[in-house]
Amino acid sequence: MRYLFASLLLLATSGHLRAQEPVSVPLVTPLVADISQNSIEIHSSFTGMQLLVFGARNQPGDLVLVVRGPEDFIVLRRKERIAGMWMHVEQEKYPNLPLFYGFATTKPLELIAPENTLRALGLGVQQIIDRSNSRSMPNFDEALINQLDVYRLWQRRFGEITYFGESLFKAKIDLPDRLPRGLFTVEAYLFDRGQLVGFQTIPLHTFKTGFDATVFDTAQHEPWIYGLAAIAMALSGGWLAHRLFNRRA
Repeated sequence: MRYLFASLLLLATSGHLRAQEPVSVPLVTPLVADISQNSIEIHSSFTGMQLLVFGARNQPGDLVLVVRGPEDFIVLRRKERIAGMWMHVEQEKYPNLPLFYGFATTKPLELIAPENTLRALGLGVQQIIDRSNSRSMPNFDEALINQLDVYRLWQRRFGEITYFGESLFKAKIDLPDRLPRGLFTVEAYLFDRGQLVGFQTIPLHTFKTGFDATVFDTAQHEPWIYGLAAIAMALSGGWLAHRLFNRRA
C-alpha cells in the first residue's frame, strides 16, 4: 500500500510539472544607452554645453546617436521687390519639424543604412525635411538648412563616437546657446549590415529660468501685458532721453 501511494504521488507531481508554463530565458538587449543629464536650465548666462551620450552595445554593428526636438510648424517665405515694395511671392510649409538636430555616428549615414530606412527614421538633415514635406522645393530646403545652420540648431556634420573596448561607447553632442526649450529625445540606433537591430530613446527636458522665463511666458501666454510693458518701457526711455538732452542743452 505504501508503494501504491508513492506511485500515485509521483504521477501527480509529474503531471503538475507538465502543466506549468515553460520558463522563458530573457534575451540580451542589443543596445543600452544613457545621457549625462535629463534636464537643462536655460538662463541669461547660458552659453551652450556638451551633452554626453554613453552606453554599451552587446553585439557588433554601427551606432547612430541623435538629439532632436522640440517639434514645431515652420513656414518659409520668399520675398521679391514688386513695384518698389517687398512682397511675399512664394512660401513653403514644414509641419512637425525639430528645431534642433544633432547627431554622432561611427561612419557616414549613407554607409550605414539604405536611403529609405534613413528617411523613415528621420536620420539626416535632408531626410528630416523629406519626412516633413516630401514635395518641398530644393531652394526652400537649402534656405531652411542654411538658416538653422547659422544658429547651430541643425548640425550637418556628424560627431565622433569613441569606443572603450568592444562594447562601451561615448559621444559628445554640442548644444548651442540658442537652444529652444521644450521636450527633446535622445535616440540610439544600432545597425547591422543595414538592418536596425537595436533602438532606445531617452527624454530630455530644457526649460528657462529666472527673469528670461518670466518675459518669455508673458510674451507667449499674455501678449497684451507684454505689449503694454514694451510700450511703457519705450515711452520711459524716450522721456528720460529727452530730459537728459534738455539738461545738457
